[in-house]
Amino acid sequence: MGRSLKVSPGCTEQVKSALGRNGFPSQKALAEELDIGLSTVKKFLTGQPVDYSYFLEISERLGYEWRNIVSCLTSKLHWVYNTTVILNSK
Repeated sequence: MGRSLKVSPGCTEQVKSALGRNGFPSQKALAEELDIGLSTVKKFLTGQPVDYSYFLEISERLGYEWRNIVSCLTSKLHWVYNTTVILNSK
């Protein structure tokens, strides 16, 4: 099973506009603050798959509950949610 998630097609525009609302003048500024690659941020903002840990981190920093903007199969969502709960409880 893959470990990637992507932004729902219906949410990409609002997610892109969240950059400015959250004080990021550019995608590069967000990438630098989170210490992740610019290509990962670009993929996230254009609805391409990114690793679930980056998806959660970027979503949170942009002020979104990841479950509200994710596009994936229910089984994958269930797997990611359970993995997150387990990892955060350690």
